[in-house]
Amino acid sequence: MIINTTRFGVIEVDDDALISMPEGMIGMSEHRSYCLIDHQPESVFKWLQSTHDADLAFLVIDPSDVVADYEIVLPDWDVEFLQLRDTGEAVVMATVTIDTEAETVSSNLLAPVVINARTRLGRQVILDSDQYGVKHEICPLRATCAEPALKQGLDRAA
Repeated sequence: MIINTTRFGVIEVDDDALISMPEGMIGMSEHRSYCLIDHQPESVFKWLQSTHDADLAFLVIDPSDVVADYEIVLPDWDVEFLQLRDTGEAVVMATVTIDTEAETVSSNLLAPVVINARTRLGRQVILDSDQYGVKHEICPLRATCAEPALKQGLDRAA
């Protein structure tokens, strides 16, 4: 599939790499087809790019790069919806917000995106947990983060 993107220009994505999100992202239910694009080689960041809207892309990161012991428990209805046979099929990502006004980088750990790697079916889930927040600060925007790959990715994403 040929996809027009604002950040990467026109790209070609294999049809088997497309991610179907029947409910879309929270607040964006009309956008149901996405693909993952590496931000830069060796960056911890990726873009969850809409296949139909060149301007719509979410910066995402593996939440375990933010919180080493990040763990989620999905309710049965999410497991069924995503057709997960076992936990190894689940790819979990968290959206990242770069707030230039507050000069912080944060991640939404409370509402991760979960994708079944086998079926390419995805859903943004809201966890029933008070352990994580919607604005978990990763680091100050221009500060040196503890993880060098994270800092390198932020420099390129900002």
